[in-house]
Amino acid sequence: MAAISRFFSPYPVLVLSGEQGSAKSTAVRILRSLTDPSHIPTRVFPATDADLFLVAHHNHLLAFDNLSSLSNVASDLLCQLATGGGFGTRQLYSNQEEFLLHASRPIVLNGIENVVVRSDLADRAVYLTLKPVAEEDRRLESELWACFEKQRPRILGALLDAMVVGLSRLQEVRLSHKLRMADFAQWAAACETVFWPEGTFLSVYSENRQEAMEDVIDSDLVANSIRLLVNSQPWEGTASDLLLALEQITEERVVKSKRWPMNAQVLSRSLKRISSPLRRVGVEISFRRLGPSRCICIHQVSLGDAR
Repeated sequence: MAAISRFFSPYPVLVLSGEQGSAKSTAVRILRSLTDPSHIPTRVFPATDADLFLVAHHNHLLAFDNLSSLSNVASDLLCQLATGGGFGTRQLYSNQEEFLLHASRPIVLNGIENVVVRSDLADRAVYLTLKPVAEEDRRLESELWACFEKQRPRILGALLDAMVVGLSRLQEVRLSHKLRMADFAQWAAACETVFWPEGTFLSVYSENRQEAMEDVIDSDLVANSIRLLVNSQPWEGTASDLLLALEQITEERVVKSKRWPMNAQVLSRSLKRISSPLRRVGVEISFRRLGPSRCICIHQVSLGDAR
């Protein structure tokens, strides 16, 4: 099993969104029951990083229900868990022994809105938007779960068939370009022929990741303004110049919001975080020395070059 398990890490983060009545929680419970059955199929997001890693220590699949937002710290912790991360703390307050937890886990998040707005977590995610269940298609929970239990062996068998094919094809699969989650993409592409024509997964996954980056840009005030700034021509200048230029083309209510950078130093830090998603939508940010100052260069590139 140790030899096989290496194919399943790092894990993607599955993000389910959809309006009320789209069966998000039910979908998560079904996924959990197939892969990591538990009498607590979903839970609220833990309050501390220690609690999160403790949940990961005792569960294989982490499923967090009805999220309305994720803090920057929570996003960073989920990135660690997706690709493998650790946490250490004193085992007892009365001694100096350290209790270490290390985990890499598949994660499912669900909420009405997409809660993943930071690019590093978005780049590790797969997004599904569920449609609302029509009134005439709704079923009693008892009826739904009875039907699922009858179909469970066939569903699990199909997934195991895909895994067998994946193991046999894994060394043959070559990705056309290296992605952030390249190991996961290679594994999924190796399994796909059980269900779809070869190449289907990478095509859909690439579109999914591009849409995710668009969502990240849309949710970031600075990124949106930068995209507008270089819509017609390149821009060069210092961070102070850039902040002034962005404020001139951005609505006053946005500039006065708490999410807008208060000075050039804060803006410079923001640029490092949003450079990657902007590049994915065709906006390149680079830096060069201009005498004692650092010059910021922003221009549009073709999406082919950006990827």
